[in-house]
Amino acid sequence: MRVAPIVSFAVCFNHGNVMALRGNVIANYVGQGWTAVANVVFVPIFIHYLGIQSYALIGIYIILQAWLALLDLGMSPTLSREMARFVGGSLPARGAVELLRSVELVCGGFVLLCALLLVVAAPWIARYWLTTSLPLDEVVGALRLCGVVVAFRFMETIYRSALYGLDRQVWYNSFNIAVTTARFGGSALVLALVSPTVQAFFLWQVVVAFASVMVLRHKCHATLPRIAAGRFSGSALRGIGGFAGGLVAINLTALVLTQADKLIISHVLPLEMLGYYTFAYTVSNLVAAAVGPVSQAFYPVLSRHSAAGDAENLRRSYDISAQVAAVAAVTIAAILIFFPRELVLVWAGNVELANRTAPIIALLALGALANALLQIPYFALLARGEVKAPLYLNILAAAAFLAALLMFVPTHGLVAAAWAWFLVNLGMLIAMPLLVRRKLPVAWRDWAVRDVALPVAACFVVVGAIRALAPAGASRFETMVVLAVAGTAAVAASGLAVSTVRAVISARLGMFLKGRVGGANG
Repeated sequence: MRVAPIVSFAVCFNHGNVMALRGNVIANYVGQGWTAVANVVFVPIFIHYLGIQSYALIGIYIILQAWLALLDLGMSPTLSREMARFVGGSLPARGAVELLRSVELVCGGFVLLCALLLVVAAPWIARYWLTTSLPLDEVVGALRLCGVVVAFRFMETIYRSALYGLDRQVWYNSFNIAVTTARFGGSALVLALVSPTVQAFFLWQVVVAFASVMVLRHKCHATLPRIAAGRFSGSALRGIGGFAGGLVAINLTALVLTQADKLIISHVLPLEMLGYYTFAYTVSNLVAAAVGPVSQAFYPVLSRHSAAGDAENLRRSYDISAQVAAVAAVTIAAILIFFPRELVLVWAGNVELANRTAPIIALLALGALANALLQIPYFALLARGEVKAPLYLNILAAAAFLAALLMFVPTHGLVAAAWAWFLVNLGMLIAMPLLVRRKLPVAWRDWAVRDVALPVAACFVVVGAIRALAPAGASRFETMVVLAVAGTAAVAASGLAVSTVRAVISARLGMFLKGRVGGANG
């Protein structure tokens, strides 16, 4: 099946839906963009006050948060999908209310148990798993606070998923900006003015996370119809059991793919090395942050089209989202791949940090780009209730990734972990069309060439040329100018390489010229 050229967003949606979708995408970029920027901007401040070893405990927090996310039992994407079905009229109001209440009770119970286990296990983790010269009591206290923070952050994801499905993305991102500012800005103030310790850092995180959960819970229940007091419903959970069960297995394999490197590094290498790797991972995660707003905005749309059996609009929505996601991801990735050292020097002004992390950032960014390009196919499959294909792909990739880490990280260090991440994600990107080409009503050859290869190649050629022409030994200001030029060129090259952006530019230009001609005639 040959996919027709994309002419505009209006082909897929009526005007009201276009504006709503556009608003959601913009809100996601503003909200998640601020979160991504804060994640990166505040890192040098945290390292300055805490030191690289104590900062590495934030890497442990990231690992624990990812492991605990497994306990969502596939509920987050399932809840978003079901709330989108409620908005589209495919799920009755009572079913939506009872499902939300049931999910929060089940997930809340699991997360409470896990937080308690983390509190109890903290001394063992500090003594026998981590290799650090930090005082044992300091590490144990930080790990226990980690467990509490992770529990609250986990419940945040449950309510966020519900709000996304309920089409409250603009409200959520406005709220998220405030919470992110409090989370990072408040931590910096606590470290600077109160106590420059990792315990103080995590104690502030507990306060912010608790307040956030309370507000999000209230908003979710206020958004749903007030038909009755929410109650636990086993039948509501059984109705989504098959889909959510498949997501549990996917989450487990995804956990290996995203956290096994940091877990193994934390055990076989000094904690200082985990600090450098966590820094590089945080920077490379900007690629995922760039594509996340697109996939999250389009997932409810894809779910509604799938529930309605509207294959044509599903295909068109898929094509638009895949192209927009590719442009967003490759624009950020190209800068990280070609200018990692320069970026760290301009941003942090730390030569040692730049030298140690630059090659790691470049490799992790390559892997993050390949992973980002998989997100739209992945969410399109979930929208159709298909979990087997991504599960099989994740199982193969997780096995290969884990084997490579265990074999090479003890002897080759951080660079081996980064290479393993890149190669495994590249393999997944190549294998995806082979596994799911019959699962979606899209032309996979067009996706591979038009939606992926063209924007990536165009961006890499242009940014690579700028890298080759960039002057050696440039000052900090000159480097900032080069990075700004490279970023602008990356957006232009990748954007003009895809039909969606060209169609929007053509339409805008046509309206502008028509207005000028009409004005002249008048």
